[in-house]
Amino acid sequence: WSPKTVQTMLKRLVTKGVLCYEKRSRMFVYSPVFSEEDYLRQKNSSFLDRYYNGKLSAMFSSFLDTEPVSGEELESLRQLLNDRFPEGGN
Repeated sequence: WSPKTVQTMLKRLVTKGVLCYEKRSRMFVYSPVFSEEDYLRQKNSSFLDRYYNGKLSAMFSSFLDTEPVSGEELESLRQLLNDRFPEGGN
């Protein structure tokens, strides 16, 4: 990419509120406004809302209907749920 293209892209990201910058002598130093964790949380939520009406169970059901799941993956999911919700989610 040309330097001008990169500069235009950075300006647009600043305008959208995704990046911020500070000027250090003759340089501009750009930084993300949101952490990767915050970004992923927002994108996951947006994905669920857009495609599954915000329902995690609908997403899991869809994946189980269309994707092969190994016994190892099922056990991993069980363990994840048991670790997060040791009392069955209550």
